[in-house]
Amino acid sequence: MLKFMSSPKNKNLKKVTMRDIAREAGVSVATVSYVINNNTNETISSSTKNKIMTIAREMNYIPDLVARSLVSGKSGLIGVFIVNDYSVDFPWKKCYYSEFINWLERMFAFEGYHILLSNIDIENPKLDIIFQRDLEGVFIVDVRKNLFYELSNKFNVPIIIVDSYIDDLIFHKIVPDFESAIQKGKDLLGNNELFLVMDKFNNREMNQKIQYCFGGDEADIHMVESIYEFEDFLKSHKGKKGIVLNEFLGTIVANFIDPPNIAVISTCGSSYIIPKRAKKVVFDVEKKAKTAVTIMMNYLNRKFAVDKYTIFKEKEFSLKA
Repeated sequence: MLKFMSSPKNKNLKKVTMRDIAREAGVSVATVSYVINNNTNETISSSTKNKIMTIAREMNYIPDLVARSLVSGKSGLIGVFIVNDYSVDFPWKKCYYSEFINWLERMFAFEGYHILLSNIDIENPKLDIIFQRDLEGVFIVDVRKNLFYELSNKFNVPIIIVDSYIDDLIFHKIVPDFESAIQKGKDLLGNNELFLVMDKFNNREMNQKIQYCFGGDEADIHMVESIYEFEDFLKSHKGKKGIVLNEFLGTIVANFIDPPNIAVISTCGSSYIIPKRAKKVVFDVEKKAKTAVTIMMNYLNRKFAVDKYTIFKEKEFSLKA
């Protein structure tokens, strides 16, 4: 399992070099280079590798990506493509994946990679610039099946799908366990007749999966596409209990529904904004990013998974004091 440091111990401004690490570890510069660049042609003991990586983390070593690309012929770039439907461009949409991207960027930097972020208009995707970049791996987030194949057919690198159900045996998928999270929300609310409020995913299969997991009548399920229709739905369900998928929607729902009567499923890494007295179920976005980085690094190192679905579970559920 990869281990990531949330903050460096050494905050000196002087740039740390492989020579500095070698001196501290008592090994040659070549050995440090082999370990940091993951050179599998050299036999180096696990204890030495761990020692070198620990010192590199403590000294806040930052790889020279330009030099590495010149030597290896690789770009050190990982593409992250966020698909957006600008016809429903609500304010919270801009924040939905910001925490996930932040963690990806930090974790890949530790592995010696930079991320190239691109927002793709689902109705008018402009892909020429993307295809001109030399990427080593690609994440595609919340994507329709037809657009996914349009994108994936252009790349000959590992591609990982995030927050999308696409039944294809070739590509790895990372999806949240909404079935478990929704059930825990029901348990917190007493499993009475409930309503569901959810964002609309671009991936139709994801929307269908969530609605199937919730069950219940269609009249009690609202997928937010219009603020006015959203408010009308909440007014018609005043006094009832419900599950809200994503914390940004939860703050709006709390203006119409008494917070103790809602269970908010946090999916964006901002559970701190969930209204007081509301119940909560939290997905750990840092863990989601760590899972994504681990899987991508495995693929880059040619360690291929047999099971192409990674389903990550919520980390907690509780009453909020």
